[in-house]
Amino acid sequence: MSTDEKKAPSLASSQSHAHIEPLEVDESLGQIAEKRLVRKLDFHILPLISILHLLSFLDRSNFGNAKAAGMTTTLHLPSYGYNVAAALFYVFYAAFEVPSNLLMKKIGPNRWFPFQVVCWGIVCLTIAFTQNFAGLCIVRVFLGITEAGLFPGLGYYISLWYKRKELAWRIAIFYASTTSSGAFGGILTYGIMKIHPPHHWGAWRLIFIIEGAITIAAGLFAFWGMVGLPEDAKFLSEDERKVVLRRLEVDREGHATHYSKEFVIQGLTDWKTYLYAVIYQVNCIPVYALSLFLPSIIANLGYTNADAQLMSVPPYVVAMCGALAFAWISDKKGLRGPSILVTEALAIIGFAVLLGTNFKKQPKLGYMGTFFTCTGTYSTVPVLLSWAANNTGGDTKKGVRIAMMVGLGNLGGIVASFSYRDQDKSKGYKLGHKVMIAGLCMSWTAALIAILAFRQVNKKKEERCKAEGITEDRRMEFVNEGDNSPLYKLSL
Repeated sequence: MSTDEKKAPSLASSQSHAHIEPLEVDESLGQIAEKRLVRKLDFHILPLISILHLLSFLDRSNFGNAKAAGMTTTLHLPSYGYNVAAALFYVFYAAFEVPSNLLMKKIGPNRWFPFQVVCWGIVCLTIAFTQNFAGLCIVRVFLGITEAGLFPGLGYYISLWYKRKELAWRIAIFYASTTSSGAFGGILTYGIMKIHPPHHWGAWRLIFIIEGAITIAAGLFAFWGMVGLPEDAKFLSEDERKVVLRRLEVDREGHATHYSKEFVIQGLTDWKTYLYAVIYQVNCIPVYALSLFLPSIIANLGYTNADAQLMSVPPYVVAMCGALAFAWISDKKGLRGPSILVTEALAIIGFAVLLGTNFKKQPKLGYMGTFFTCTGTYSTVPVLLSWAANNTGGDTKKGVRIAMMVGLGNLGGIVASFSYRDQDKSKGYKLGHKVMIAGLCMSWTAALIAILAFRQVNKKKEERCKAEGITEDRRMEFVNEGDNSPLYKLSL
């Protein structure tokens, strides 16, 4: 049995799965038929949630595009005004992460997510009509509140349909839409700026009007098109529903699925939770910095603002391919930590190139560095989330751990908002690049520590099993210990 197959997915509807009639997937459908069923799930689940996540990131990253399109000048923003408005989003985005996910579990993903999308689409549309700094700050606060919880919520939603070893690739597919949003936003802004002069009233406002309208339309469609839980999926036959539920039941066998305060405490007190949070949070700083400042960084290499918008597209496209490739390799090899060491090393190289480049004399070299930064930072996230999910026993503890990771990680957006300052523009934003490198080195070191620590934990568990004669048939005796069970092997 592979490492990933020994850990359980997070299932809100686990109680309803308790009496699924035993059904051996390979015997009833065959391996080929099972793969066909998984592809059917992919077709009905992944496209819509990828679009929703794309719009989520697009409607926050368009702030960087609007800056390059003249927003700061039109609104007469004070010094650090753009940075403050950018940071406010992440403060409230992080604060409302857990409440949003609790509402999602109570109301149901197929109702809550579309409602969220329509709400933030309206807020995005409202940004186009702001007239001053105060108004901009207010709408950024509401954007953070309405978008909160979508990313971890979608990750949780995916775990309702797929086995653990299938998660990283699926998370990467919908997370890759993050990079697609950067590419789409760059193309859209380039087109708008070619139609309107950079400081024309409609140049940056039109960005929010178009993207807000698209978001509202997508949210309304999602009310009709989003599937709820596997047992309610109309696109599956009765036998297919049984197979989907049985796959999940077998995959999480021997692990607690019920709610208990004990599991909440385990999630809050486990050192692994905070180690993962450090890796995630520090990696989020360059992710959000790139979404806010990549067009400005490219423009500072000597290109026009309009050209910088278009030139921000290729790095995001390469990053999308990289995220999918690393997730696929991570799933196939079952090695999460080593994949993260490689992706973060790529990001460090990219920022080092930007830092060491004479941005006035070597613009092409600096531009090449953006490909490394985007690929490295965006490829880390899906692998890291899968690593954390794989190494968490029990649904409640998993929910707590992922929520803490993402909630704390979003605070990295505050650091990112102040890393690239206008007064550093003449120096090539060197301070910002140094902050990114320092953070990524910290995250890389934490990932290495995690690999070494997990290897030691696994060794101690093996020694305990041998000393006490603990075998697989006693797995249920340790169900409440979750990933601390001597039979729970941590993935590296």
